[in-house]
Amino acid sequence: MTLPLTRSHALVAVGLLLLVAPAFAPLQPVLEHDTRRGAFENESTLEEEGYRVVEYEALSERGKALYVKTLRNGGTYTVATGEGASDFRYPTEADVDARDGYEARVELSHVVIERPDNASLPPADEDVENAVEIVKQRQEAREEQEGDGKTTTTASRTTRSEAEIRRQVARYDVMQTRTTQPGLTSQPAVLRFGAAALGIVLVGVGGYLSAKP
Repeated sequence: MTLPLTRSHALVAVGLLLLVAPAFAPLQPVLEHDTRRGAFENESTLEEEGYRVVEYEALSERGKALYVKTLRNGGTYTVATGEGASDFRYPTEADVDARDGYEARVELSHVVIERPDNASLPPADEDVENAVEIVKQRQEAREEQEGDGKTTTTASRTTRSEAEIRRQVARYDVMQTRTTQPGLTSQPAVLRFGAAALGIVLVGVGGYLSAKP
């Protein structure tokens, strides 16, 4: 004899389905763009440190759009795999770790956007005030070295004005690009957590109703 399907049975069945569904739909990797890292140097120094410098105007339309969206989104922007730009490299953490040397890792995972003068772009995602303070400290250290009679290449560099520092910091914008897993607060992760939580509630309610006399 077949037992009738009750409301409690239906709740438990749906709840179990929601609990196991995430296992059959794992989180997919995403392509991340991050402009929150600051650059305090000029083009030649950045290139010496391994950074790849690309002019904004030389980017593809997709590359320009992703850069602008990253700035407007607070410094981070992710897209699905296959929706990135050919201008950027999207290494995994394992890809970066496999490179020997700091410069090689930087070259693979970072790109410096050289912004045109007076461009109608969102402000560069750089901490200008912090950069100015850091450069000032470096200049003071060089002046102290010169006062002590130390003649080093670093100490012989010309001291830059604050206005020059600001222009430089605002012109070169470092962006990290990589392939990574969605964060815990990303929409896919929140949906998975919500489904599991709802599944637990439905199973609990269904079990409670079925246990009632």
